[in-house]
Amino acid sequence: MTRPTLSFQMFSSRAAEDLDTQLALLAELGLTDIQPFFFGPPDSMEDVHNYISTMKAHGLTAQSGHFLLEQFEETPDQVEEIATAFGMWLVACPVIDVAIRPETPEGWDAIGKRLAAVNEEMTSRGLTFAYHNHEFEMVPLADGSYPIDRLLGETVPFEPDLAWMVVGGADPRTFVEKYKSPHSCSSCERCRSLGYLP
Repeated sequence: MTRPTLSFQMFSSRAAEDLDTQLALLAELGLTDIQPFFFGPPDSMEDVHNYISTMKAHGLTAQSGHFLLEQFEETPDQVEEIATAFGMWLVACPVIDVAIRPETPEGWDAIGKRLAAVNEEMTSRGLTFAYHNHEFEMVPLADGSYPIDRLLGETVPFEPDLAWMVVGGADPRTFVEKYKSPHSCSSCERCRSLGYLP
């Protein structure tokens, strides 16, 4: 089985002086793959290609990336263009903006339906979509259900952040076990070839 690639989330080092400094250090540390983030449209595709050139100059790849929910919904063509340029197969929504976070189970269900629609759209474009949690999805609602379950439903793949689960007071083992089944992955054969599934 192919060993899964260890990837570094670029958001974690966003305070670095510049992109080249970030990438040079990551390459020096022995990393080979990064996860860029686009929290809004880039100024131009030229900026995207400059990012890619810098990344490649340090011998790095980017198999996945983070994009906001509104980017997936309002500019899916651009998400696909950026993902294709980088060579990404996985595109993830990293957060639900605080301004639209609901307080009721029904509200979370409604956002879950939006994620499911994005999942279908990205799958139709040959990309795997996933949702990435923080702590707030791991805190039970008044009815005892979890926002994360309502967001993922039966179809949205999961990019779990174990540290944020702990911050939210949840046991990561519970949710990793629950969502490890390949039924929620829209590109199972690809995941198998990459070593993510048996």
